[in-house]
Amino acid sequence: MKIDSNKWINTLPSSKFKSSENKEMDASRWVNTLPKKNKTSQQIPNSSSIKDMALIPEGKFVMGSNERWDDEAPEHISFTKAFYMDANEVSNSNYKNFVDAVKHETPYHWPEGNIPKGKEKHPVVYVSWFDANNYCKWAGKRLPTEQEWEKAARGLDGLIYPWGNEWSLDKSNNPYKHSTGTKPIGSYPEGKSPYGLNDMSGNVWEWVDTVSYTHLRAHETEADLVCRLLLE
Repeated sequence: MKIDSNKWINTLPSSKFKSSENKEMDASRWVNTLPKKNKTSQQIPNSSSIKDMALIPEGKFVMGSNERWDDEAPEHISFTKAFYMDANEVSNSNYKNFVDAVKHETPYHWPEGNIPKGKEKHPVVYVSWFDANNYCKWAGKRLPTEQEWEKAARGLDGLIYPWGNEWSLDKSNNPYKHSTGTKPIGSYPEGKSPYGLNDMSGNVWEWVDTVSYTHLRAHETEADLVCRLLLE
C-alpha cells in the first residue's frame, strides 16, 4: 500500500511511529535512499551526503515476532533494497539548524525558542510526524519505512535487542534504570545495532513513514538513504 504523506492532514494513527518496550520518550530517525542510476545498478551518494550514516545492504531479513505484541506477528521474511540510515537520532542542535534556516516553529518546551540548557546533544523531542517529515526534506533525506527501521535495528536474524538476544540494563536508556528523561545521543555504545546505529532501543520513540495494520500489509517504498528524527 502506497501512502501519500501530504494527504495526512488530521491525526496520524499511532502505528506511524516505531515503538519499543524499552523506549520511554517519542522520537524519529532519518533515511536517505540510494538514487537509481538504472534498472540494474545504483549510484552511491557522495561522501558528504552520507556523513554519519550507516549502509544497510540489500537483502532479506527476519521481521516481526511471534512472542511479543499481537501487531508484531507473524514473524516472516521481509526484504529491503540498500539504503543509508543516520547512525544517530536527530539532536537538538541539528534541529535548531533546521528551525533557523526555514523559520520553522520550535518545540513548545524550548524556552523562548532556545534549546534547553545542556541539552544540545540530546535527541530533539516534542516534534510531530509533520515536523519530522519537513526536517527530512530540508536535510535532503526522508523517514525510514517500518521495514527499513526494523532491519537497521535488529539485523538480518531478527535480534530481540539491537545488541543481541539477552537483555542488558546498561546498554540503553530505559525506564528500568529509573531514567527520568533523555540522555546525550550515543551514550550507550555497547548497545549499538548490528550496523552500528546508536540508541535503536531506549532514549526516545522514532517516527517512520509507514501506516501499518499488520506487518504483511505495511506499504513499502523504494530504498534510499534513511534519516532519523524524534518526538515526545
